[in-house]
Amino acid sequence: MSLETRSLSVAYGTTRAVRDVSLDVSRGERFAIMGPSGSGKSTMLRAIAGLIRIDSGTIAIDGEDMTGTPAHRRPVGLMFQDYALFPHMTVAENVAYGLRMAGVSSRERQLRSLELLSLVGLDGFANRMPTTLSGGEQQRVALARTLAPAPSVVLLDEPLGSLDVSLRESLLTETRSILASVGATSMYVTHDRSEAFAFCDRMAIMYNGEILRVGAPDEIWHQPRSEFVAKAIGQSNLVPLDVIEPGRAGLCFVPPDACEMHMDGLLTGIVGSSRFEDGAHIVTVGLSDGTAQLEMSTPQRATTGSTVRFDVDNDRVIVVSADEV
Repeated sequence: MSLETRSLSVAYGTTRAVRDVSLDVSRGERFAIMGPSGSGKSTMLRAIAGLIRIDSGTIAIDGEDMTGTPAHRRPVGLMFQDYALFPHMTVAENVAYGLRMAGVSSRERQLRSLELLSLVGLDGFANRMPTTLSGGEQQRVALARTLAPAPSVVLLDEPLGSLDVSLRESLLTETRSILASVGATSMYVTHDRSEAFAFCDRMAIMYNGEILRVGAPDEIWHQPRSEFVAKAIGQSNLVPLDVIEPGRAGLCFVPPDACEMHMDGLLTGIVGSSRFEDGAHIVTVGLSDGTAQLEMSTPQRATTGSTVRFDVDNDRVIVVSADEV
């Protein structure tokens, strides 16, 4: 089902956590909200789930107004970052908890639990206790429990934040695949841009309770429109545009591998540092006129303090507004 918010606002006392947010998430779409801590991401999810009171605005699912509907009557599943599994219940009982609250029979709960555990790759885990599970296994149980009542909208609040990087990558792929297999509309909250990019069809960048940019990952990457959004998505190599194209105002992002060092380069700079990363040397070069620093990718290590000449492939430069948030 589709999800829609219109002019949604939430305040905690005098603090406005969510400010006049309007979003449309299509049926079956995987949507991500990315932003720093305190930007209002989790508050958005809790408002949609009905766990907190909103101050103004509306929430609709598949065209039906849910604004005044209590949480237990909304076709929404919310998965928390800490998984919130009940330690005194077995894995199967945890998965079936929402079904039990809805009055589903014991037999149906058992069948649904086994079906969901199979879906998340935990066959044979039904009688295990949560304390005996690894972090990744707990994440899968939490996802199965979220999906058990067959919610129309699945909300995921930084579900992989407590896991190590290698496990996070594999579980993200699995989570995306599982959500696609059940046809759920989903909203995924994270502060990690790689997670957001890997998960979503579209995404929103959030800051200070406001949505700054909405679009597909590649669209936002090539048109960030503001310095804050550019930095949020990883475009840290920002320099004044007139360094690359004299006479033009604003900022631009220069991909590190869009720079090439060679003897006849038109630009000069002083090497500040050099590190090896992902098969290449990343060299920080301060421009000789003192206007900016650039990171560039080179096949060989450069000597700190040396003067280098280089060119920039202007066709790969991404123009960014200089506006601050």
